[in-house]
Amino acid sequence: MPRYAPAARLERLRTLLTAGRATLPALAKKLAVSESTVRRLLAALERAGEPLQEELLDDGRKAWKLARPSRPPREHTVRLSTSQLIALLVARNGAREILRGTGFDDDLDAACAALTATLREQDAALARDLDRKLHDRGEMPIDYAPHADALDEITTALLRCERLTLRRLASDGLEKTHLFDPYSLVTYRKGLYLVGFSHDRAQRISLGIDAIREATRRRGETFAYPADYDPRAMFKGSIGMFVGPMTRVVVRFDKEPKRFVIRRRIHESQRVIAELDDGGIEVELEIAGTTELESHVLSYGDKAEVMSPPALREKIGKVLKRAAARYEEQR
Repeated sequence: MPRYAPAARLERLRTLLTAGRATLPALAKKLAVSESTVRRLLAALERAGEPLQEELLDDGRKAWKLARPSRPPREHTVRLSTSQLIALLVARNGAREILRGTGFDDDLDAACAALTATLREQDAALARDLDRKLHDRGEMPIDYAPHADALDEITTALLRCERLTLRRLASDGLEKTHLFDPYSLVTYRKGLYLVGFSHDRAQRISLGIDAIREATRRRGETFAYPADYDPRAMFKGSIGMFVGPMTRVVVRFDKEPKRFVIRRRIHESQRVIAELDDGGIEVELEIAGTTELESHVLSYGDKAEVMSPPALREKIGKVLKRAAARYEEQR
């Protein structure tokens, strides 16, 4: 099985090498990627059986080219109904801000463009302008362009069940290294996360892709993908990516955010346990860890109040006091 490589980049590389020989720096410049990425793309072409030829130039530099095929390759046709293609375009638009700057984004665009071209004229009109007709508006996405090489290496290891050596910047500012078995790429709130088994911690953890400085695939060092692993079960009960002990939390919301809180539920366990005389409500949640709930409650300012557990109420109260003190100091 060839390594993962963005199809659009591979096709562009094929075109460049079929047109004539080119050096590594020249290819990197034309493809707008690093030289290490070009090396991986060249390896992917070679593994795919492409007639890749390496030459030594007069000045000692290496150059590559592809021999022209004696006959054009067979085309493979994939037929979708108009509704299936539009469903694919909707999914692409929803994922675009998460995947921007990665090879996945290139592949989705290329696939959707190729499939749209197969539609009949009247059906193609239905798919026109979907980028504007179906617009995803959410949190600001993370820029993954600087992490494209690491993501390429991670995806290949994920597909091949190969171990990784990861070098990342931890939240305490220190650099850490992990021997890692990759299980899943998880998307959450416009972010990409890698879930797997850290041999250093001897447990399953999740890491933000943007914090990974370098990912190196340990070629040939495979692992057995665990039969008992289910990402849904791993995050069951949590609000987001951080999982902790199950905790019953009661939060009081004022009248102003009441409608929003009911409409945009914080968690699947959320239920209103009291309607207050002043128009507010008390909400109960059973959640696995309160780390992300803290930020959510604080975002409401003085319109929300944690009633229980006492430790969480005290913690948020101290944060608000420190915040108020900062504003007092500026007077």
